[in-house]
Amino acid sequence: MDSRTVSPLYYIEVVLVSLYSLYLKGSTTRNWPRLRQLAQETGTVFIPSVGPGYMDTSVRPWNGVTTRDRKNGVYYDRMWKEALKSSSSASNRVVSITSFNEWHEGTQIEPAVPAKRANAGGRGNSVYRDYGKIGSLGYLKKTAVWSAHLAKMDS
Repeated sequence: MDSRTVSPLYYIEVVLVSLYSLYLKGSTTRNWPRLRQLAQETGTVFIPSVGPGYMDTSVRPWNGVTTRDRKNGVYYDRMWKEALKSSSSASNRVVSITSFNEWHEGTQIEPAVPAKRANAGGRGNSVYRDYGKIGSLGYLKKTAVWSAHLAKMDS
């Protein structure tokens, strides 16, 4: 089965499902050029998704390989830079933000203050960390700046 015999809707479903079910593959910026190319070949749109970081080892101790350190906002900035380079044509430029405000997975961008919580299964406590040097509103401010860059690209 190749792109000439499959409807574009099929690829939209496959790409979106694959990016979320195979988080590591889709969230690695080095894979974005190939995903964008696949979208172009199939007449669909590649939508890169940025995130502030990821760490779910307090609820999935075996999953350390997917951890993405926030690096005081540097990781988020790098994701946005790559997303702006990799998003589709100017007439269809979209970037999504993967932030479910799931503190146990470290994807939140809402204001943050440190807090303790019990781990799943009674395995001790975890600490929800603040955002360090960038402050409690750091990711919201960064999102506003990067969204403004995206808007300027389309004007």
